[in-house]
Amino acid sequence: MLNFFLIILFCLALHLFSIAAAGQATGVRVLELSIGMGPMVFRYKAFILKLIPLNGYVKFIDTRERVVSDADLPFAFDRLSTWRQIMVTLSGCAALLVLATVLLGTGAWQDFIALPAQYVMGAVSPFGTAQTLLLEAGRVIHTTALLSLLGIVAVKLAAFNLLPQAGSNGYYVLTVLVNRSGPGANHPYPGAFHKLVVFMTIAAMISWCLAIAYACWTHYGL
Repeated sequence: MLNFFLIILFCLALHLFSIAAAGQATGVRVLELSIGMGPMVFRYKAFILKLIPLNGYVKFIDTRERVVSDADLPFAFDRLSTWRQIMVTLSGCAALLVLATVLLGTGAWQDFIALPAQYVMGAVSPFGTAQTLLLEAGRVIHTTALLSLLGIVAVKLAAFNLLPQAGSNGYYVLTVLVNRSGPGANHPYPGAFHKLVVFMTIAAMISWCLAIAYACWTHYGL
């Protein structure tokens, strides 16, 4: 199980460092690169490591989020073209997919395609379908060779980050496209739609948390 958490941490780091590197390659300045959630355990310049190795973010200079000085304007993320913003945003998922393809071959794409349906069906049925998926995940974690498990986690994380959930890479790409092509240029999504996305994201997270808690209680005695 320790190997599994180290793999998650490695994949998160690869995903986030790839986004930061892609941003810097296009001339954008990184303000923070944070891995994990919860209390901060380590910081060095822009890099932050937090206690729980889940989630993370890359924060660029962006005029939509803070006041930016005239000297820093050329390094603002939102000054990039639409397609450069999308390329930077998706660079982390691309790095994970490349890694998974190297380790798993074409089989990586089967896992990639399967993830959206697995996530949705598990969220809809936390005490049914989700339990089957979690038991299978447990079997894979305990029986799969290290490098193969790394490939599976990498491709699943890439697919998960492309789902149109609040805070995901896929969600950001949608907001960029709608903002640049649709009405209301200053509002990426109509308010009601944005609230619906946030609600669905929170509902799915709660459902999966319940599923995991139930699985730990019934199958593992925790």
